[in-house]
Amino acid sequence: MPRGTGVPSSPFCTYWYVRSLAGRDAGELARALDPAATAVTIVAVLQGGYVLARAAGDTDPFEQAVSGALGLLSAYVLPGVGEAAEPLSRTIVLDQTLPAALATRRVEARRIRIAAGHAAGLHVHNGPVFGSIEAGSAVYQIEGEPASVLTPGDTFYEPAGVRIARFDARESGVTFLAYFPLTDGQSAELSFPDA
Repeated sequence: MPRGTGVPSSPFCTYWYVRSLAGRDAGELARALDPAATAVTIVAVLQGGYVLARAAGDTDPFEQAVSGALGLLSAYVLPGVGEAAEPLSRTIVLDQTLPAALATRRVEARRIRIAAGHAAGLHVHNGPVFGSIEAGSAVYQIEGEPASVLTPGDTFYEPAGVRIARFDARESGVTFLAYFPLTDGQSAELSFPDA
């Protein structure tokens, strides 16, 4: 691996790096997985197993190395991956009680992108906002509450009239869908109060 790049240099190692990165980005492997370190580990384990198998004149050491490498990777496989998929599934990802009934006339949906490292700033919506992260990640915080990191698939709720202290894109930026339930004649509005 060339120093400082984090990308393996051998073809075999590069293959495992790309596979690990693809699995992580496809949501099959946990985000905590380090593709470069994983690639080097897999290659080292398999090469070591091969050397031991040659020395022993038996395939058992290599088969044990493969089994061990798969065991190490299994710790990073996300739930549901590899299971037979149902033709249709429904999962509740957000069930939010509103503080008061809302006479919703229409719902406006927006795809919003925030550039890497950009902070939306302290803001207040004139109606409730529901959303889900499509790509990237953001630090989300309602004023006075703990901050959380939202990643793809996570949902969020921004109550009407409540100060949202943070919705800050992280190093890869963030893209999310936001849904604005609106009453008759209402437009979705955002204000930026003084701190």
